[in-house]
Formats: sequence, structure tokens, C-alpha cells
Amino acid sequence: MGFLGKFYVFNAALESNLIWLAILLALNSVLAAYYYLRVIVAMYMSEPKQEVVAEPVPWTLSVVLWIASVGTVYVGLFPARLIAFAGKAALNMR
Repeated sequence: MGFLGKFYVFNAALESNLIWLAILLALNSVLAAYYYLRVIVAMYMSEPKQEVVAEPVPWTLSVVLWIASVGTVYVGLFPARLIAFAGKAALNMR
């Protein structure tokens, strides 16, 4: 689904002659691929560390993770609100 979403966004940017946005999206995709591949390399191509020590999570990170989780659940339960908002924003771009 992520690939299809990016494809449609690229296509919309190019059809709207927003070449700068398409270039920015491409750079962002390359950056994201670097982070995704780094996780895969760490999982399958690196030797595991023998000693694993659990460290406490800072409270700021906990707050950010809770906000992201609540936002994800909200968008998952009420996608029509986000789609309507995006539609209004797209109409204002014209």
C-alpha cells in the first residue's frame, strides 16, 4: 500500500506540473529507503550482540510515541475526516 500511495502522489505532482514537489518526494523516498534497509541489515546481516541491557525510555519519547499511536488509531477509525480535509486542501490549491 505504501508503494501505491507514493505512486499516486508522484503522479498527482507530475500531472500538476509540480516538478519541485516530485523531486522532493523522490529525495524523501531515497532517505526512507536508507532507514528501511538499515533495519533489514541489522536484523539479518549483522551478528547479534551477546549482552543486551534494557535501558529506560525517556519520558519525552514515551509522549511522542503515545501521540503517534493515538493519531494512527484516529486516522484508522475515522479516515473519512482525513480524506475530506485532504480534498478541501486540494481544491484550495487550484
